[in-house]
Amino acid sequence: MSWRAVKQSARDIVHKTMGHPCVYQYGVADPVNCTVRHHSKSAYIGDDTDEFSPGLLSQLNRVIVDLREVPSPQRGATLTFVDELGVVIPHAPVLTLRTINPQGEHYVMCEVTQ
Repeated sequence: MSWRAVKQSARDIVHKTMGHPCVYQYGVADPVNCTVRHHSKSAYIGDDTDEFSPGLLSQLNRVIVDLREVPSPQRGATLTFVDELGVVIPHAPVLTLRTINPQGEHYVMCEVTQ
């Protein structure tokens, strides 16, 4: 088994274990049931040249989408979290995809906003 296949297999296991069911919706197209995985990152934004320009530490909210479930995720699409029966979870945030970046063969990482 190649290293690429080993990494893909590990991503599949993590995604299945850590993923949350949701509904992907873009425009008037039919909604798609899928699983997404939350992934956050702290990012340093700004100039760090001296003590007078400290910059800003920001939290980036991202989700990882499986391309086998959503073949071509689109910027501006929404993700609504549902339970195992497909019922919308009350008070759960509805996320909007902002950026889409490939991650491996079958996944994309998307920055999201609420």
